[in-house]
Amino acid sequence: MNKILKGYGDIPLKFDPASTIIKKGRPLVIRNIRSNSRFYERPWLNREKFKSYVGVPIKQDDKVIGVLEVFSRAPSRFEHDDVRLLQSLAGPVAASLRNVELFNETTKKA
Repeated sequence: MNKILKGYGDIPLKFDPASTIIKKGRPLVIRNIRSNSRFYERPWLNREKFKSYVGVPIKQDDKVIGVLEVFSRAPSRFEHDDVRLLQSLAGPVAASLRNVELFNETTKKA
């Protein structure tokens, strides 16, 4: 899992929402991407016309190992129910990532 965070850390994250989620370990909803300076490093957002954002931490043993992000072309698209849904998906994602890690460790030893 460290490889995931290490690789992600190579990207400038000063104003990136994922860095906020990684640091604080809490979900983040941004209703209007265009008025938020956290997205200045992501020019593809303008190209794709995304307007709102929600991200939740993917945790393993209370440690953030990644971020599950969703974008929408509709402004103010995401609500509390969307956050809860993504949080319910983040647990199985974390478990799957752990399984991949264990599989890789096992195959290296074999």
